[in-house]
Amino acid sequence: MQKSARRTWGTATVLLSCAALLAGCGEAADDDPEPTRSTTVETSPTTDATATSDGGTSATPGVVTVAKGQEHRITDPGTSLVTCDGGGDVKVVAVATVTIAGECEDIDVEAEGATVTFETTRDLDVEGSGNTVTGVRALDLDVGGDRNQITVRQLRAVDAEGSDNVVKHGTALTPRVDDEGRGNTIGEG
Repeated sequence: MQKSARRTWGTATVLLSCAALLAGCGEAADDDPEPTRSTTVETSPTTDATATSDGGTSATPGVVTVAKGQEHRITDPGTSLVTCDGGGDVKVVAVATVTIAGECEDIDVEAEGATVTFETTRDLDVEGSGNTVTGVRALDLDVGGDRNQITVRQLRAVDAEGSDNVVKHGTALTPRVDDEGRGNTIGEG
Protein backbone atom coordinates (compact mmCIF):
# COMPACT_ATOMS: atom_id res chain seq x y z
CA MET A 1 0.00 0.00 0.00
CA GLN A 2 2.88 2.38 0.69
CA LYS A 3 4.22 1.78 -2.80
CA SER A 4 0.85 2.70 -4.35
CA ALA A 5 0.55 5.82 -2.18
CA ARG A 6 4.06 6.93 -3.19
CA ARG A 7 3.24 6.38 -6.84
CA THR A 8 0.02 8.44 -6.53
CA TRP A 9 1.88 11.14 -4.60
CA GLY A 10 4.66 11.14 -7.21
CA THR A 11 2.15 11.36 -10.07
CA ALA A 12 0.35 14.22 -8.33
CA THR A 13 3.66 16.03 -7.80
CA VAL A 14 4.58 15.65 -11.47
CA LEU A 15 1.14 16.90 -12.57
CA LEU A 16 1.30 19.92 -10.25
CA SER A 17 4.80 20.73 -11.49
CA CYS A 18 3.63 20.56 -15.13
CA ALA A 19 0.62 22.76 -14.34
CA ALA A 20 2.88 25.33 -12.67
CA LEU A 21 5.21 25.35 -15.68
CA LEU A 22 2.35 25.74 -18.12
CA ALA A 23 0.81 28.56 -16.08
CA GLY A 24 4.06 30.49 -16.40
CA CYS A 25 4.00 30.15 -20.20
CA GLY A 26 1.06 32.52 -20.74
CA GLU A 27 1.44 35.97 -22.32
CA ALA A 28 2.51 38.70 -19.99
CA ALA A 29 0.57 41.97 -20.07
CA ASP A 30 3.50 43.79 -21.65
CA ASP A 31 3.96 41.30 -24.53
CA ASP A 32 3.10 42.51 -28.02
CA PRO A 33 -0.21 41.15 -29.28
CA GLU A 34 -0.28 38.84 -32.27
CA PRO A 35 -0.27 40.75 -35.56
CA THR A 36 -3.60 40.95 -37.34
CA ARG A 37 -4.43 41.42 -41.00
CA SER A 38 -5.77 44.80 -41.99
CA THR A 39 -8.52 44.94 -44.56
CA THR A 40 -8.12 48.68 -45.16
CA VAL A 41 -5.63 49.53 -47.87
CA GLU A 42 -4.41 53.04 -48.64
CA THR A 43 -2.69 53.41 -51.96
CA SER A 44 -0.62 56.24 -53.31
CA PRO A 45 -0.10 57.43 -56.83
CA THR A 46 2.78 55.70 -58.57
CA THR A 47 5.63 57.46 -60.29
CA ASP A 48 7.89 56.33 -63.09
CA ALA A 49 11.03 57.83 -61.62
CA THR A 50 14.62 57.86 -62.75
CA ALA A 51 17.66 57.30 -60.57
CA THR A 52 19.87 60.24 -59.63
CA SER A 53 23.62 60.28 -59.01
CA ASP A 54 23.14 60.55 -55.24
CA GLY A 55 21.16 57.30 -55.08
CA GLY A 56 17.75 58.98 -54.88
CA THR A 57 15.13 59.29 -57.57
CA SER A 58 13.82 62.15 -59.63
CA ALA A 59 10.24 62.19 -60.86
CA THR A 60 10.82 65.17 -63.16
CA PRO A 61 10.85 63.22 -66.43
CA GLY A 62 8.44 60.58 -65.15
CA VAL A 63 4.70 60.23 -65.25
CA VAL A 64 2.57 60.06 -62.11
CA THR A 65 -0.26 57.52 -62.37
CA VAL A 66 -3.40 57.87 -60.26
CA ALA A 67 -6.15 55.28 -60.03
CA LYS A 68 -9.68 55.31 -58.67
CA GLY A 69 -9.73 56.59 -55.10
CA GLN A 70 -6.32 58.29 -55.36
CA GLU A 71 -5.49 62.01 -55.52
CA HIS A 72 -2.41 63.73 -56.88
CA ARG A 73 -1.70 67.38 -56.00
CA ILE A 74 0.54 69.44 -58.24
CA THR A 75 2.22 71.90 -55.90
CA ASP A 76 5.45 72.72 -57.75
CA PRO A 77 5.78 75.01 -60.77
CA GLY A 78 7.15 73.50 -63.95
CA THR A 79 5.90 70.69 -66.15
CA SER A 80 3.90 67.74 -64.81
CA LEU A 81 2.70 64.61 -66.58
CA VAL A 82 -0.16 62.64 -65.03
CA THR A 83 -2.04 59.54 -66.17
CA CYS A 84 -5.46 58.74 -64.72
CA ASP A 85 -6.01 54.98 -64.78
CA GLY A 86 -9.78 54.48 -64.58
CA GLY A 87 -10.43 57.33 -62.16
CA GLY A 88 -8.43 59.37 -59.71
CA ASP A 89 -8.39 63.04 -58.82
CA VAL A 90 -5.85 65.64 -59.94
CA LYS A 91 -5.58 68.97 -58.13
CA VAL A 92 -3.48 71.75 -59.67
CA VAL A 93 -2.51 74.39 -57.09
CA ALA A 94 0.76 75.62 -58.66
CA VAL A 95 1.44 77.74 -61.71
CA ALA A 96 2.43 74.76 -63.83
CA THR A 97 2.03 73.24 -67.27
CA VAL A 98 0.13 70.01 -66.71
CA THR A 99 -0.73 67.27 -69.20
CA ILE A 100 -3.23 64.67 -68.00
CA ALA A 101 -3.84 61.50 -70.02
CA GLY A 102 -6.55 58.91 -69.47
CA GLU A 103 -9.89 59.05 -67.70
CA CYS A 104 -10.03 61.00 -64.42
CA GLU A 105 -12.81 61.29 -61.87
CA ASP A 106 -12.12 64.92 -60.97
CA ILE A 107 -9.72 67.65 -62.08
CA ASP A 108 -9.51 70.78 -59.90
CA VAL A 109 -7.60 73.84 -61.10
CA GLU A 110 -7.07 76.17 -58.15
CA ALA A 111 -3.91 77.88 -59.40
CA GLU A 112 -3.56 81.36 -60.85
CA GLY A 113 -2.11 81.16 -64.37
CA ALA A 114 -1.72 77.40 -64.94
CA THR A 115 -1.96 75.64 -68.30
CA VAL A 116 -3.80 72.30 -68.13
CA THR A 117 -4.46 69.85 -70.96
CA PHE A 118 -6.53 66.71 -70.32
CA GLU A 119 -8.30 63.87 -72.11
CA THR A 120 -11.38 62.92 -70.08
CA THR A 121 -12.83 63.77 -66.68
CA ARG A 122 -16.16 63.42 -64.98
CA ASP A 123 -15.90 66.77 -63.15
CA LEU A 124 -13.76 69.76 -64.10
CA ASP A 125 -13.59 72.54 -61.49
CA VAL A 126 -11.74 75.76 -62.32
CA GLU A 127 -11.63 77.87 -59.15
CA GLY A 128 -8.44 79.77 -59.88
CA SER A 129 -8.09 82.71 -62.26
CA GLY A 130 -6.15 83.36 -65.45
CA ASN A 131 -5.83 79.66 -66.35
CA THR A 132 -5.87 78.04 -69.78
CA VAL A 133 -7.62 74.65 -69.73
CA THR A 134 -8.07 72.45 -72.81
CA GLY A 135 -9.66 69.01 -72.93
CA VAL A 136 -11.47 66.42 -74.99
CA ARG A 137 -14.39 65.50 -72.71
CA ALA A 138 -15.87 66.60 -69.39
CA LEU A 139 -19.31 65.77 -68.10
CA ASP A 140 -19.60 68.76 -65.76
CA LEU A 141 -17.65 72.03 -65.72
CA ASP A 142 -17.81 74.38 -62.72
CA VAL A 143 -16.10 77.75 -63.16
CA GLY A 144 -15.72 79.81 -60.00
CA GLY A 145 -12.64 81.78 -60.97
CA ASP A 146 -12.22 84.77 -63.28
CA ARG A 147 -10.57 85.37 -66.67
CA ASN A 148 -10.08 81.70 -67.54
CA GLN A 149 -9.85 80.35 -71.10
CA ILE A 150 -11.51 76.90 -71.20
CA THR A 151 -12.00 74.74 -74.30
CA VAL A 152 -13.60 71.30 -74.05
CA ARG A 153 -14.75 69.47 -77.21
CA GLN A 154 -17.48 67.42 -75.49
CA LEU A 155 -19.15 69.11 -72.55
CA ARG A 156 -22.46 68.13 -70.93
CA ALA A 157 -23.03 70.93 -68.40
CA VAL A 158 -21.50 74.30 -67.48
CA ASP A 159 -22.04 76.09 -64.17
CA ALA A 160 -20.30 79.48 -64.28
CA GLU A 161 -20.15 81.72 -61.23
CA GLY A 162 -16.97 83.64 -61.97
CA SER A 163 -16.50 86.64 -64.23
CA ASP A 164 -15.02 87.27 -67.68
CA ASN A 165 -14.41 83.59 -68.48
CA VAL A 166 -14.41 82.24 -72.03
CA VAL A 167 -15.76 78.69 -72.34
CA LYS A 168 -15.75 77.05 -75.77
CA HIS A 169 -17.23 73.67 -76.60
CA GLY A 170 -17.53 71.51 -79.71
CA THR A 171 -20.54 71.25 -81.99
CA ALA A 172 -21.40 67.59 -81.34
CA LEU A 173 -23.11 68.30 -78.02
CA THR A 174 -24.69 71.49 -76.70
CA PRO A 175 -24.18 71.67 -72.94
CA ARG A 176 -26.73 72.77 -70.36
CA VAL A 177 -25.56 76.20 -69.15
CA ASP A 178 -26.15 77.92 -65.79
CA ASP A 179 -24.33 81.26 -65.90
CA GLU A 180 -24.62 83.20 -62.65
CA GLY A 181 -21.40 85.16 -63.19
CA ARG A 182 -20.70 88.42 -65.06
CA GLY A 183 -19.24 88.87 -68.52
CA ASN A 184 -18.80 85.18 -69.30
CA THR A 185 -18.78 83.97 -72.92
CA ILE A 186 -19.99 80.40 -73.40
CA GLY A 187 -20.43 78.93 -76.89
CA GLU A 188 -19.18 76.83 -79.77
CA GLY A 189 -15.63 77.27 -80.80
